[in-house]
Amino acid sequence: MKATKGAFFTLLISSLHQQGVHARNFRFKKFDDPGTVGLESVIDDVDFPLDKTEKDTLRKLSKSVSVYDEEEVCRNVDLQICRDDLTVKGLYPVTHPDSTDRSDLRKFWADFEETVTVQKHLKAYKKNPCMVDPLPEVMPQMTQYWRGLNILEVAEAVRDEFPGLYHYRMLADWVANKEVNYDDVIVPKTGQIDFIRREVMLSDMVGFAVRAVGPCNFSLKWSEGRARPEELAFAISKKEINVPTSSKSTKPS
Repeated sequence: MKATKGAFFTLLISSLHQQGVHARNFRFKKFDDPGTVGLESVIDDVDFPLDKTEKDTLRKLSKSVSVYDEEEVCRNVDLQICRDDLTVKGLYPVTHPDSTDRSDLRKFWADFEETVTVQKHLKAYKKNPCMVDPLPEVMPQMTQYWRGLNILEVAEAVRDEFPGLYHYRMLADWVANKEVNYDDVIVPKTGQIDFIRREVMLSDMVGFAVRAVGPCNFSLKWSEGRARPEELAFAISKKEINVPTSSKSTKPS
């Protein structure tokens, strides 16, 4: 890409506005395989956050994963605090390709450009496994459990991994290496050796974290409805969303 990244985004946003291509209401629609009986009439009308009819329809007719709303699973969690914290970090509100705010558009396309870059690395390494592994460019730091893995193996390692898998392994290693310092005042032992208030407690902490965070994560997904990168890439390939020819580095191959 000859132009600077700032110039690229200015050109991209300007082009989208001039062409009138705002991908109006471009949201998550990867509910199921095409042709599911009774679902097609709903997909185009789905809006976020989901209403009760949309939620019930997706649950009954699609293979959508964990369709929840905040009232069902986050009654004891104040998600507004979470949203406020994300706002401070510049991660909220969620950006979409149909935003009318230029700053939001810059953020959205920056995220997408990063995703496309990683995919290009993956495709290049898959095509030529003898090339230098591009993983350090994509992930300069990573867990010790992925050391020795290449970029394809790391991508596979995070695909549908069991919740808490690496957290359990990390805690088990800490215990085995005697790297855990317990506070007997906060968690008093019942005797000199207390397996329940040590190892079992650590294991339960991971389980609790997964239970507390997981449902709220999914409720936020179904509240915001941000399209997945592959949905945007497909739309670009079908010319439903135009990307300027000068931004070839961002066009999915």
